[in-house]
Amino acid sequence: MKKNILFTFDYELFLGEKSGSVQKCMTDPTEKIISLLNRFHVKGIFFVDTSYLIRLREIENESAKNDVHKIFRQLQQFVMDDHYIFPHIHPHWLDAVYDEKLNQWNLSNLSKYRFHAIQNSEREFLFSESMKILKEIISPVKPDYKINSYRAGGWAIQPFDDFKRFFEKFGIENDFSVLPGFVKETTAQFFDFRKAPKKYIYRFENDVVRENLNGKYSEFSISSIDFSDLKTIFNRIFLKLNSRSASHKIFGDGTSIQPEMSGKYSSFTHNRNFGKEMVAIENMNTVKLPLYISFVRKNAYMQFISHPKMLTPHNLSTFEKFLRKVFTEYDTETDFRKMNPVRYDFSYL
Repeated sequence: MKKNILFTFDYELFLGEKSGSVQKCMTDPTEKIISLLNRFHVKGIFFVDTSYLIRLREIENESAKNDVHKIFRQLQQFVMDDHYIFPHIHPHWLDAVYDEKLNQWNLSNLSKYRFHAIQNSEREFLFSESMKILKEIISPVKPDYKINSYRAGGWAIQPFDDFKRFFEKFGIENDFSVLPGFVKETTAQFFDFRKAPKKYIYRFENDVVRENLNGKYSEFSISSIDFSDLKTIFNRIFLKLNSRSASHKIFGDGTSIQPEMSGKYSSFTHNRNFGKEMVAIENMNTVKLPLYISFVRKNAYMQFISHPKMLTPHNLSTFEKFLRKVFTEYDTETDFRKMNPVRYDFSYL
């Protein structure tokens, strides 16, 4: 069986009171990822927090200008290496406060966290400027590149009516926001993917969780892993034993969003002996690696959603073992453009 695996990354800073630095949250850990991807001839998809870049370019000091230069240069290298970059919008950057002394940001105001929470004029501004800034980055190195895919900040792609006119206007054909079976609702965040089709990839038109075979858009579902209570216990013991190890310290130097936005997703699995979590490099470790290998063996498709800022050296080491195992044993496709939902049956096994 041919395996179709997507390696997607949210290229961004932390989104709480302390954003962290570009070097430790974005450029350095992502360079480590790219090194692995290139070694195994894997295509990566990087969803760039363009809302941050829009705000960053407003700052006139030398530190901010250097950050812009580092990010632009790295993203251009991604494109030259045949990886993909697409927009990823976190609207609450509109209210972010810059600390010139630290060259970092405070994003604790979450009133505009959802795209749905901002005005039409703000939506137009963020989407148009996002497309403009990515074109500015990409055009000098690959003029014919199509910016035709998107991932919503915080998975908040609902209601799709908020996005549809921008997808139409800017030629967005593919979405990568849906994590089937998961739901979350807080004072700032909302998504409900419990009714998503039981397909890896499907067409839709007006609702991201309702399949329409003739729809204009393709949804590439994010994968999740089932794990037993026993495996959960082993994982907690493993993490506790290694909590002070340098190999388990994340690369990023920022802080996450406020308590009302944190916590676990609700997976609503019917088997009380099993839990779920999204497939992500930052969730991989020695205990969980067999689950990831087993998932590949049983399924034709897998999509990772990972965050460079959250990675540890141990995560990367485990990820390398995963790549070596999978690419040794299977014929594996990593280019989403070759995963056509019309040509292949991507229903769950």
